[in-house]
Amino acid sequence: MAKVTRKPGATGSISITELVLKQPNRQNIDIKKWRSAIQSAESTTSPRRRDLLDLYDDLMLDGHVISVYDKRKRGIKGLPITFLKDGTPVDEVVNFLDTQAFYEMLADLNDAKFYGHSLVQIDFTGDKLTYELIPRKHVKPESGIVTTNESDTTGIDFRSEPEVNYILECGGKKNLGKLMPAAQYVIWKRGGFGDWAELAELFGRPLRKGKYNPNDTAGKAALLAMLESLGGAPYIAYPEGTEVDVDASGSNLTGDIYDKLKDACNAEISKIFLGSTLTTEAGTKGARSLGEVHERGEHDVFKDDRKDMLSLLNNIFLKLLEKHGFPVTGGVFTYQDTEELSRKVQLDMVKIIRNDLLVPVDDEYIYETFDIPKPANYDALKAKAIADAEAAKQQLIQSSPDSGKIPGDITQVPDNIPPVEKPAKGNKKAAKPNLPQPTASFIDSMTGFFSSLMGKADPIDVFSMKAQNEARRIAKMIYDNTLPADFTV
Repeated sequence: MAKVTRKPGATGSISITELVLKQPNRQNIDIKKWRSAIQSAESTTSPRRRDLLDLYDDLMLDGHVISVYDKRKRGIKGLPITFLKDGTPVDEVVNFLDTQAFYEMLADLNDAKFYGHSLVQIDFTGDKLTYELIPRKHVKPESGIVTTNESDTTGIDFRSEPEVNYILECGGKKNLGKLMPAAQYVIWKRGGFGDWAELAELFGRPLRKGKYNPNDTAGKAALLAMLESLGGAPYIAYPEGTEVDVDASGSNLTGDIYDKLKDACNAEISKIFLGSTLTTEAGTKGARSLGEVHERGEHDVFKDDRKDMLSLLNNIFLKLLEKHGFPVTGGVFTYQDTEELSRKVQLDMVKIIRNDLLVPVDDEYIYETFDIPKPANYDALKAKAIADAEAAKQQLIQSSPDSGKIPGDITQVPDNIPPVEKPAKGNKKAAKPNLPQPTASFIDSMTGFFSSLMGKADPIDVFSMKAQNEARRIAKMIYDNTLPADFTV
């Protein structure tokens, strides 16, 4: 890697170790607390996001939320980004970014869509990119400062010199992120799960009943001890002469209502994060066709994420690299989105690269690109395929006309080749051999020759072998002066 001339002071002054960090406040949340946290964050006089961010941390304990969140995150971390200048990668930049930290940074910046804001500080002193995500509860996007304590109102201005030279900011000053509308569905789902668990506890096992004589104190105690010793199933004991009726008709013993509530909440969360539902939940009608439509909509969401990241890299990040001595002027960050190409187009590209251009293509790439399971006996099958191809070549050589009868030297031009007619004076057109036109039988023969190449395992090698044999055969006929009368060039 070529040395990059770094400017003095290549690190910012925001030190994470100097911030007074506190653990998340994980209290039981309800709709009232959710609304209160939103109002506090949206205050026009003194906006505070602390309560809302604590609520967001608690939402990440929900299985469905973390699933769809990770799905969006993988779309960014799997983005094959490179830096090109005049169509050529710039080693100084590519090597600096060639680290897992670079993609982690992109994912943290993209999290602004969920949390509302992300702020990272980059260290430009090393040969590889390193960065720190500034804890969100210490960042005040509305005023552009980083505070030592969560509740402070003054701090380091990260939008002014010199801090702005080491900072990447993503998100809006008043944006509260997608977790804000998703929170209500997590709260309702948790309440439904609690009721569902209580239903299972009360009616998931048979209810045991026992009667006792109200005048027999010892008998009552013995009955209660017996019912309690029979396991954890619910039981009741009541005196003789008393009627007890357990009515569970309105309790939805199957739990369908809670299951539907859970599915409805998960569907709304999927819509907020992915713009669709059928890529995370199975549908009941037309699941396959509708799922394909939803998948295309989800792809558009990932595409927007990638465009936003490229815009950030090609504007703000590019200027930071230039300030710190990287040769980026006139260059651009880009990526090859192979997912936009259909499988057929990708397959045709592989065929052209491998067969026409004779550029080797790794078999592992084919298995991964086309999602084909690799056989357990791959090595044996590969060796057999190579052996079969070689045997086919040898068979073609042996079955070719005049095989082994090719003259050893045809470099000398024989005297008995018909002379080429000279052009008349004033006629500047090139002379052509005075030979007859091809007949239908000759055309059919050549058509059959080329048609025989179709569908071969290795068409380039087969074509080359047949073409060489045919050229030798024609050369021998010219040498022996036995060229057919209906032959032409």
